[in-house]
Formats: sequence, structure tokens, C-alpha cells
Amino acid sequence: MFYFFRRKHKSQTGTRRFSDVAAGKIAGGILGLQQRWADTMARLTRNWTTGQKKAALLLFLLLLGANSGIALYQVFHKPSYRKLLISPGGMAVPHLQPANTPAPDRQLLGELRAYRRYLDSLSHDSAGIVLYRRLVATRPGLIDSLDFLNRQFPQP
Repeated sequence: MFYFFRRKHKSQTGTRRFSDVAAGKIAGGILGLQQRWADTMARLTRNWTTGQKKAALLLFLLLLGANSGIALYQVFHKPSYRKLLISPGGMAVPHLQPANTPAPDRQLLGELRAYRRYLDSLSHDSAGIVLYRRLVATRPGLIDSLDFLNRQFPQP
């Protein structure tokens, strides 16, 4: 019965894991930053009176409280001024100039259009929609490329 209450002594190994070493270095860096910040602030406020320190603390707390209050208010009340004031400009679509280029292969263009019709037909049943979404997820630029080719080489 006393076997369950007996203390086990952990054996100390000479090597530490990389994660322990990294965590120690990160914690040491954060501690160093905190100490430098505290030293800088102590040096700046060394000649302040107690009243000045209290006034600065009160000002800081009021600003922090106002910021938190505004953020909390905006969560529940969507302001109407949150419209995007700068609208992004449209991206120009490159246009191929067919100067001295051979005509595109009609068979290849027919296959591309047939593939596009096949992709469009997938949206008519639920299994096709799942297949279409999986295809778009694995090949995100496929639909854009097909649209680009259809615009560049319109049907005669």
C-alpha cells in the first residue's frame, strides 16, 4: 500500500530538449524587454512628484477605458461611417496581340470549351457540386484560365 504514496525521484539528464531551450530563450528575451522598459520609464519619471504620477496614471486609465468602451460599443452598434472610402481600382486583363502568331488549334479550343461546358453541368446535381468544389479547391486558377482563354479566342 505504501508503494502508491512513495515519491519517485526523476533522473536528471544532461541534455535538454530543443523546445525547452527555445522557451527559455524566449522567456529571457521577454524579461529583458520588460526590464529595459521599466528602467526607461523609471528614468523618465524619476523627478515627478506623487501627484504628477497619479495624474499620468489617471490619464492613462481614462484613455484605455475610453478605447475599450468604444470597441465594446462598436461590437453591438455597427456605425454607418464604416464604409470603404477608398475603392480599389480594377485590375486590367491582359490582352494578347495576335500579330504574326499562328491561329490557335481549333481542336484544342473545342476541347477547352467542351471541358468548360462539363464544369458548368456539374452544378445541376449535388454530387456534381461536391466534385466541382473539390476541383476548384485543388486547382484555384483553373476557372479563371478557362475564362481568359474564352475571351482571348472567341468562337467564330
